[in-house]
Amino acid sequence: MKNIFLWPVLLAITHATCAQSLSPSVVSPGGSFSSNGGYSLSQTTGESSMVETFTSGSAILTQGFQQAEDGFVRVPEIMNSGYSIEVFPNPGNGHFYLEIKASHTTKVSVRVMDIIGQPVWTNPILSVGVAGRHLLDLSALSNGVYMAQLSVFDESGKEVIRKTERLQLVH
Repeated sequence: MKNIFLWPVLLAITHATCAQSLSPSVVSPGGSFSSNGGYSLSQTTGESSMVETFTSGSAILTQGFQQAEDGFVRVPEIMNSGYSIEVFPNPGNGHFYLEIKASHTTKVSVRVMDIIGQPVWTNPILSVGVAGRHLLDLSALSNGVYMAQLSVFDESGKEVIRKTERLQLVH
């Protein structure tokens, strides 16, 4: 009778012992783990910077959270060597300048979004010469961080530059 109860107990202890001997791994839909010379690196797709690591002897536990989307405002960039556009000063008090360099007459579009991607300011397309500095008056907006989507079009209307600049407004 003792043997009937002893076998399940031994089996449970053996199983629990094996379950505790994990090698480093990444549990994620995407990611990897590598080590070299006592150093290790684990990377996970979608991992946030809000991570905490616990160590005890040779055991290491890193916990955090993952989110399906990173939530950043992103605009695919288009670059063309004959054109450039810069925004300054940054941070600024609401009066920013667009410095445009172009080999031909251009048109410029600016759209400013808040940090969650909602448009807060747009301009009609400005027609500018080959080069120039243009005032971007955002003084009506409150202090904070904004994203400016800048587009430059050549004389045929083709978009030759699209870039996103982070603007910090401090009155």
